[in-house]
Amino acid sequence: MKDLREDIITRYRDRIATGERTKLTQEELHRLIETFIEQLQQTTTQEEIKALCEAEIALLEEGYPKATIGKLTLPQYRKAIKAAEAEGKLPMTELTSRQYTYTKRNTGESGEAHDHRALDFLKYEKFFLTHFAFEQICCNFCN
Repeated sequence: MKDLREDIITRYRDRIATGERTKLTQEELHRLIETFIEQLQQTTTQEEIKALCEAEIALLEEGYPKATIGKLTLPQYRKAIKAAEAEGKLPMTELTSRQYTYTKRNTGESGEAHDHRALDFLKYEKFFLTHFAFEQICCNFCN
């Protein structure tokens, strides 16, 4: 039987509180991502999506540094969202998704995309990612 989301979160917080271990196992993380997608399926507005994404990031920040979340964890969530979107598992309404045009980096051609709004909210801004990268370079240089 798969662990319930609440059980995983309880163990995660217990590990943080006792200082034993702040990381989720890969299995637990995958289950959190699955249940996040299930919750996302129930959202009908941009505000609900934003609140769900902010709560998930806050949960991850309880035990992980932002740099780890931004570089390793959120990309797994985003990949799962894109997969669920492609499989038709997420509602792609006017309120839960957006269409946009962009220029392809390599060819300069324009393209179109239709993404779920969760991809807008389940990320750190580029400023923070650049800051994290700079901190990592400084840490590596000093050690």
